Amino acid sequence: MQSTSIEEAKNLLAHAKHVFIVLSSDAPKDAYAAALSLLFSLEMQGKQVTIAAPRLPNVEYSDLFGIDRVTDATPKAQPEIVVDNAVGNIERVSWEVKEQKLYLFLHLHPNASSIDPQTVHVNVATPRIDAVVAVGSGEKSAYPLLTDDVSSPTVVFTGGLHASFGDIHMIDSTQPCIAGSMAAFLLDAAYALPSDAAQNLLTGLRVGTDNFQNPGTSAETFELAAKLARSITVPLPRPQADRPSDEIVEPIAAPATKTIEPSPDWLEPKIYRGTTVS
Repeated sequence: MQSTSIEEAKNLLAHAKHVFIVLSSDAPKDAYAAALSLLFSLEMQGKQVTIAAPRLPNVEYSDLFGIDRVTDATPKAQPEIVVDNAVGNIERVSWEVKEQKLYLFLHLHPNASSIDPQTVHVNVATPRIDAVVAVGSGEKSAYPLLTDDVSSPTVVFTGGLHASFGDIHMIDSTQPCIAGSMAAFLLDAAYALPSDAAQNLLTGLRVGTDNFQNPGTSAETFELAAKLARSITVPLPRPQADRPSDEIVEPIAAPATKTIEPSPDWLEPKIYRGTTVS
């Protein structure tokens, strides 16, 4: 992966407040692992991240952390209610649902003046997307969720495949799958890599390389796997019931064994005679 592409992608994501991660319709499991790992890493930087795919993952993907975060739609418009000069006048806000209608109640302080209806505004707008990260195919036709309304700068992760759209192409011919390409980017960009993200990438690396049997698996792939394994936090064994520190636990004595003395003729030769003549 070219260092210029890494710096361009890192700079774009650093200035983005809302990042939209979208998967292609033919994205394999390791692409989902890569996308979810990027989501965890960006959220650790305080970013708002939305992830979507044209098809929702099935039970085969259940071993990926955060798979329930994947939706099948672009970010929805979110209405907001703005009240002018409300600071210091409103004590609390409550709500109630009546006949499928939502009622919001603004409770004013005792000495506050009444609210002029002209100062209450309702705004409905599609959330602003500052950057798009496309994971999977290199063809835009494979991303039905990337409509004309989504026109933000786009970073495309395709593994080693060529991309025909987007502004920054993250192509890594040294890695045999997209999970490997994403892992290399996150490590080279010095992004924080939480344990869940590392586990997802390791799972994606295993699936994307067919248990490391893919002919494209190289020494760099195994080095990535080792770095990811070191980033995974192993759960500590569950502690036993608390015991007072001054309590002395006596060892359990082994049961006594009884020695059986053999009979005096034990080692003498013996002759056995049968009673049946054949």
